[in-house]
Amino acid sequence: MSRDPQSQVREIEKLVTEAKAQGFLGFLWLPKISQATYNELQASRSTRRLRCLYISPTQKLRIRIPRLANSGAITCLNSIIDTKLRLAGPDGCWGPMNVGNKYRTVILEVGDPESATELENDVRHWIEHAESNVQICLIVKLDKNLNSITLLIWRRQDPTGPNLRSRPRHTTAILTDPVTIARGARNYTVQFANPLSLPLAPTTIVIPISAFTGSPLTTANLIITQQDLLELGSRFWIPAFQLE
Repeated sequence: MSRDPQSQVREIEKLVTEAKAQGFLGFLWLPKISQATYNELQASRSTRRLRCLYISPTQKLRIRIPRLANSGAITCLNSIIDTKLRLAGPDGCWGPMNVGNKYRTVILEVGDPESATELENDVRHWIEHAESNVQICLIVKLDKNLNSITLLIWRRQDPTGPNLRSRPRHTTAILTDPVTIARGARNYTVQFANPLSLPLAPTTIVIPISAFTGSPLTTANLIITQQDLLELGSRFWIPAFQLE
């Protein structure tokens, strides 16, 4: 491998991509990885930060390759959202997703209960980073037995109040609209939570389309209904994705 940290990162990402394409599952061990390269990986704000463990004395890097089911969940959700954006108009697209990490406005991530803390740290990194443009993080959590899907919406909350110009900018990430889709013996169920203690629990997920397009001129909303969530479950729990 190259000694330059940025070159090593690119080579590592290429190895991970090849491992996924070949169906590799588990831990990928890489030797002779410098501390600088590991730091570069951790600082990366890609759509999916690598799940890494670095062993400094031996300069070994362990990368966790996620289950194919994780990719299936993201694919299903992405398809539903993409269809709605295209119906909203020619400008309803994932433009900022394709122009580099610096300009990303929406992040999709997936994990399991074991990576819950890691996922939350990722969310806060993406949204609260001083140079971040991320508005929304959609987190998909799969339970260990793949019997439920929990969708968490993290939103950007900019500071409010007087004298903002005289204070340092600090953006926080807040959790809204958590919803769980569960697989039963004969059907699927959708259950919304109410983390903000609203008078009535939400029954839909509302996201400004401008979060996806990056255009503040777009005032319409993307609405994910209970029917959409049931469709997400039915797409995910087809035989092709029942891997375990």
